[in-house]
Amino acid sequence: MRNRIIIAGVIIVFLAAFIFWGTGFIYDVTWARSSNEREDLATQIENAKAALEKVPEIDSTLQYQLEELQSQLEYEMTVLPADIYIPGFIETMLTIADDNGITIVPLRTIDWSAASGGYEKYQVQVLVTGDANNIAGFITTLENGDINSVVTTSLKLDGDDIGDKDHPSAAQGTLTIAMYRR
Repeated sequence: MRNRIIIAGVIIVFLAAFIFWGTGFIYDVTWARSSNEREDLATQIENAKAALEKVPEIDSTLQYQLEELQSQLEYEMTVLPADIYIPGFIETMLTIADDNGITIVPLRTIDWSAASGGYEKYQVQVLVTGDANNIAGFITTLENGDINSVVTTSLKLDGDDIGDKDHPSAAQGTLTIAMYRR
């Protein structure tokens, strides 16, 4: 029994010594590590604050210019279609020609190519036959139709009295139509 008391006493002394010196050592190591991390984080926060102070304020004129350019872009996107279905466009041209009493025959197409102002241009050249007034009606209907970016770039007609509105005559010629997109 006496040995048990001595062993218990020694264990109690070791526990007391560990609590007194050991936990202090663990506390010091942990505190020093977290202290270094805190200093690193404080330095990073100060560097971030300094970088943010260097960022200039947004100028109200720049904000106004940005809004203006965005509205112009939105307008251009509604006027100039981004993707045009070419076979559908040619079918539309044939339907409009038929409605205006003229005949058109597509001769050649010039695929999308760069045009001035950052636009792309697609051209269709057609042989047109019919009354000169009806040809004019066809061009007007086509340019003012559903596709806002259609423009007549060239028209060459041959026939008698083409300019006479009272006595229209048959005319034949070539018509080049261009479509534009961004």
